[in-house]
Amino acid sequence: MRTKSSTGRQTLSAEVVAEFLHDTPSFFRDYPEILRGLSVPHETGGALSLIERQVEALRKENKFLQEKLSTFVETANGNQIILGRLNELIVALIECQSMKGLLDCLYRSAREDFDVHATAIRLTGERVARYVRAGKEYVAEDDVLPNLFAEVLDKGEAYAGELSREQQTYLFGKQRKLHSFALLPLSGNRWQGICCLASKDPARFPADSGTELFGQVGRILSTLINRQLR
Repeated sequence: MRTKSSTGRQTLSAEVVAEFLHDTPSFFRDYPEILRGLSVPHETGGALSLIERQVEALRKENKFLQEKLSTFVETANGNQIILGRLNELIVALIECQSMKGLLDCLYRSAREDFDVHATAIRLTGERVARYVRAGKEYVAEDDVLPNLFAEVLDKGEAYAGELSREQQTYLFGKQRKLHSFALLPLSGNRWQGICCLASKDPARFPADSGTELFGQVGRILSTLINRQLR
């Protein structure tokens, strides 16, 4: 808006000037003498020309974008490696001829190929009852597993983050150096269970990490386990 100064001359408000400059980006190119006379107060008390300030802002933005791109490429490369190893693991699991062979293959690959410090599988239900004496993975039809992991089992969705002390003890005994976990719900015909991947690194399986991939692995593992439970 226009106002009058104490001398009676009409003046323009800062808002009007700002709007005009925004709508006329070529103004300083057409009137370079005005640009040369502009300065912008600097935090240190000095002054930078408008062009210098713009260049500095562009440099900062460019650096930020380069860092974001670098992180994206690094993540993509890491994911590509993981997907390749997962594909190899799934093929190896499909070729397993027994339940013991399948579990041994999974434990070994998790440790050697994915740097997982501990892996636990617990299965319960009618179809696993006859396997109870075959290994720690089979827990018959108790209520502990369904109660301890009710949220994951009921939702059927993978989880990443921390576990309660009771959950940790149930899966891994008294190991105290495990700090982050990924839970994969497992289910099949008259049975259900949990596959847990554990790491000593607190940042390995953060709560905000995407769990879609874990969910896909859990569904594939469920299918393969269901085939072995005969």
